[in-house]
Amino acid sequence: MATTDSKSAAQSSPQQKPGPIEPLERVDKLIGQGEGVVLVSALAFLVVLGFYRSLFESTKKWFGHPVLMEPPEWTTPTILLLVFMVGMLGLALAAQADKLINIDLFSRVLGARAKLVIRIIGNSFGCIISYFFIRTALHLRSVLDDTSTARKLLSDKTTQLVIPLTVGLVILHLVVKIVIDVVWLASGKTPPESAPGGAHGGAAKPEAPAADAAADDKGGGAA
Repeated sequence: MATTDSKSAAQSSPQQKPGPIEPLERVDKLIGQGEGVVLVSALAFLVVLGFYRSLFESTKKWFGHPVLMEPPEWTTPTILLLVFMVGMLGLALAAQADKLINIDLFSRVLGARAKLVIRIIGNSFGCIISYFFIRTALHLRSVLDDTSTARKLLSDKTTQLVIPLTVGLVILHLVVKIVIDVVWLASGKTPPESAPGGAHGGAAKPEAPAADAAADDKGGGAA
């Protein structure tokens, strides 16, 4: 009975994470929470601006003249910027949640350590794509026509900061994931989400303590 109890305790106790994994995960989660706050704020501001501008245009069309105060000129590029910003922050949050590159087939046919290697390769590829996205966005600003809306948007100093910052957050999250997976590989241990019986992001089912207790009671009664 004592052997069964110690076995159940060992199964229920969480696996010790090696090296700097826990601090990295905490920092990564904290950054993700900050991104969530900014995302919700940007989305709320976008809804307010979009609703007012739509209401202004509709009432102007219905009555034949402006009824409400005309929105400032900066609202149009701001709406475009916020749409872009919301999308990019969503991408960063997907990277933080490890859902940016997630091929479920690998979790079904590969072992735990092979899945770590695949994740490292996939996240490294994501970093490269993100880097070229930043370069392309900055290059696009220099070749667009001066009168185009996109040129005006990309020429704004705020936009020039948003692009590298948001995509930089994606790269940051991916680099953290790569470091964590490399540490797991180097330690020779298996991360909980890659344990047998659990797909990417899901842990293996532990044995039910109630079943063990029932077996112990049955054994005690027989004795």
